[in-house]
Amino acid sequence: MGEFLAFISACCYSASNTAIKKGVAKIPVLDGVFIGICVNFLFFGVLFLIDIIGSGFPAIDWWTIFLFFLSALGTALFGRLTLYSSIELMGAARASQLSALQPLFTILFAILFLQEVLVLWQYLGIFMILGGVYILTSRAQENKQEKVLAAGSSENIPAAVALTSESKEHRRVFMKGFMLGIASAAFFAGGNVLRKAGLDYNSAVLLGAFIASASSTILYLLYFLLRGGLTDYKRIIGYPLSQLKFYLIDGAFTSVAWLLLFIALTMTTVSSAQALKATIPLTTFFFSFLFLRQEEKLNWLVGLSALIISCGVILLIIY
Repeated sequence: MGEFLAFISACCYSASNTAIKKGVAKIPVLDGVFIGICVNFLFFGVLFLIDIIGSGFPAIDWWTIFLFFLSALGTALFGRLTLYSSIELMGAARASQLSALQPLFTILFAILFLQEVLVLWQYLGIFMILGGVYILTSRAQENKQEKVLAAGSSENIPAAVALTSESKEHRRVFMKGFMLGIASAAFFAGGNVLRKAGLDYNSAVLLGAFIASASSTILYLLYFLLRGGLTDYKRIIGYPLSQLKFYLIDGAFTSVAWLLLFIALTMTTVSSAQALKATIPLTTFFFSFLFLRQEEKLNWLVGLSALIISCGVILLIIY
């Protein structure tokens, strides 16, 4: 049952990524992140209140608050902001593959700061991940280059120059999305390490989730207040439901995904749950193929890179 819940959690994260790609076309990324975090805050706030009524208020101290606050900076704040921006620039299928590199950064942090030693299968996993990333990036511009060559071969010089400029701009946007995707993986990895430290210190899952979501919500409220006073609040409140709905869906899916993953961790091993979560690039590719055909140009190599990266991440986790 734990493995099944972990897989459903991965599907929810993938559905969230798909909704984000729909949402960024209608609402700016920063506003969208805030809307999603508010949904998380309400979701976990209600669950935390129900838990208090049923079981009483859990033990809490300043160190618990500090650890979960720091985890929120890495995951809900900077992790989401860079992930959403990457999805806007690259698409959900590609950005999710980069965000899935979190275990790679976790292992790199362990090697640098804890002097951990890798085993052979983990080296193979890293090699597969790098190979998948290479496929993801090397094929990004091939269609553009083919158009440039076709225009040049027909001696259509103005068209060739225009397509070359378009290709360079497309490449610049793609690489910006690529770097943001890598950054999101690093932020999520650091946040997850801090979240694990918080749960080791205080195992109250709903308390940790509530503190993290509340901290992120308060930080965004302060940021908007300092940046534009009440103007930003009025703008966000003024969005019609037709524009808000995709970020509301994103917030709902991330809330359920987070909850299911924590439940799964109580029913199965960490390696099994995280290995199933590593299928997010594959499930996101599937959802993108179904729902984002107009927004994303996918081919079989994007699917191949998703498969290779997922397998590489699984090797890193289970060994």
